[in-house]
Order: sequence, then structure tokens, then C-alpha cells
Amino acid sequence: MRSLYAMLGSVVTIIASYLVVYILIGIFYFSKFSPQETFSPGFLVYATGIIAFPVLTILVSIIYFKWYGNINVRGIAVGGVLGLWLYTLVNEYLFRFVPYSAFIQIMLDCIPLLLIIIGYKFVTHKLSDNKVKFTLLGMAIGWVVTYAAVIGMRAAQNSLTSYFHFDTFEKSIVLGVIAISGVAGWLLSKNTKKKIIKS
Repeated sequence: MRSLYAMLGSVVTIIASYLVVYILIGIFYFSKFSPQETFSPGFLVYATGIIAFPVLTILVSIIYFKWYGNINVRGIAVGGVLGLWLYTLVNEYLFRFVPYSAFIQIMLDCIPLLLIIIGYKFVTHKLSDNKVKFTLLGMAIGWVVTYAAVIGMRAAQNSLTSYFHFDTFEKSIVLGVIAISGVAGWLLSKNTKKKIIKS
């Protein structure tokens, strides 16, 4: 699990960091350009982020793996996964009920990093690793199953135009199943623990 936590922790760390860095770039760099001029620098930043993502992920995962005992990598992984789930959920629905605000969007983009910090602080080694593993496994299975189901449904309807862009209904299905399967994993871990104790 050490290598898995290291890899998962590095992925969520890079994504969360990218969201925050993009905020800072928008404030201190994009603000120098007019709206008509932001396409080129925006594309450059986006392309750089895509290219750098796998390199940074590998480097950070190596750091997390090597210093696993000194860094709460498990807390980072758990907090990051929950943060990205919450970020996707809130970002999808919030502005349907309130007017769009650049300030609110900045706050939303900070959610994954904030949850990583909270996870690092509160998901300690005292928390049962069995519960964490089953919860993350449940969420992963839920994501894979619903992702495949949505892609399969699109292919059957001959409407498969993208493997990554989901509409609101499709995102709702994926996020809902992830949450349910995560809770199911947590409950399963408790039942498994009880059976082990009884045996």
C-alpha cells in the first residue's frame, strides 16, 4: 500500500497545486492582458501543465515513497481524493443557485488543497488502515464502473464524442456512485474487522 498511497498522493497533490498555481498566474500574469490577448498565454500555461504533469507526478511519488515514514502520505491521499470529489460536486452545481463570482471560483479551486491539509492533519496513523483501504477501493471501483457505464451508454447511443467531458447528469451519476461505493467500502471494512476479531 505504500507505493499506492505514494502514487495517489502525488496525483492529488499535483492537481490541487495546479489549481492554486493557476489562480496565482491569473492574478499576477493574466491580469496584464486584455481578454482578447489571454488565449495564447492561457494555452501556453495549460499545455505546460499537461506536459509537466507526468514528470511532476513521478518525482513527487518518489519523494512520498522515500519519506513515507516522515510524511503523512496516507492523509494526503485520502484528503486529496475527498477534496477532488467535493470540488467537482460543488463546482458543477453551485453556480446554478448563485450568480457566478470570480472570488467564489477562487475559493472553490482551493478546496482540494484545503482537504489535503485537513487530511494530512487528521487522517493519522491511528486510523485503521483497513478502513482507509476499503473506502478508497470502494470509491475507485465506483468511479471505474460508472465511467465505463457512461462511455458504454454513449457508444450504444452513438453519441460518444469525448472520453473526458461529461454533462451534468453523467457527472451526477459518477459522483453519486463514488460516494455510495466509498461508504459501502467503509462499512465493509467494519464488518470484516468484526469477523476477524470473532475468528
